[in-house]
Amino acid sequence: MFPTWTALACAVHWLIMTTWLSLLDRTNFCTSSPDSATRKERIGEVLFAAILGLVYIFTYITPGEGRTRTRYLVYYMVCFVENLIATVMWAVRVPSQLRDTWYFLPLVISSIVPFVIGIIFMILYYLFFHPKGVPSTKHVHTNCDSPLTQETNISEPCQG
Repeated sequence: MFPTWTALACAVHWLIMTTWLSLLDRTNFCTSSPDSATRKERIGEVLFAAILGLVYIFTYITPGEGRTRTRYLVYYMVCFVENLIATVMWAVRVPSQLRDTWYFLPLVISSIVPFVIGIIFMILYYLFFHPKGVPSTKHVHTNCDSPLTQETNISEPCQG
């Protein structure tokens, strides 16, 4: 019974995410110009949204440039509601022998609380530890043996 409900939940999640990406969070991944996209490019954008919608069953990745606060908020709110609905459906449909055990309530609580704690830690990370600007990945070495200044990755030593 639950594998069917899980497949249905994944399909609904995929449809919600694909619709969100197609209508509200458009990218220019397959188009050269958003104003004059060809039919083939629009189909490519919808397919890209559908594939990314499948990825969103497991994790969120940013589809394009820009601020991500609203994107994260929408994604994790949808996931929270889905988890809450799944937990309530399971708690209602579980056999009464399990519902009468001492570990039933801790089991229900432990299926929601870790998600909330994870969101709290994510908020703390983005408030206090996330870099505000785009860091430079290049570093200019001026103390190399070579008379010319070399531009390399930070982790690479000077090569002379």
